[in-house]
Amino acid sequence: MTRFAGQLLLCFVFIGCSTEESEERLLSTYVDVIVIRESVADSATIARRIDSVLTASGYTQESFRNELRAKGQDPHTFTVFYDSVSQRLTRKREATLR
Repeated sequence: MTRFAGQLLLCFVFIGCSTEESEERLLSTYVDVIVIRESVADSATIARRIDSVLTASGYTQESFRNELRAKGQDPHTFTVFYDSVSQRLTRKREATLR
């Protein structure tokens, strides 16, 4: 393999891993936000906890909203993302009941 082809391959591998990590970060953060909204009654407490989760995940309110909106741009991406969210929430709820 030529040096250029090897570098190009490494670039694609890095981008793929980076995208998977970004997807996982968004998915985990969104699930945590939903859990907070479902489990806390006080709106001020909800806002503080969500801000903490977003900050810990490396998001601002705006960047988080923008990434979620981007999921809605493509129907397939939207469906896959929200199916994953639903599955995660189901597993979390089941683990809580045990």
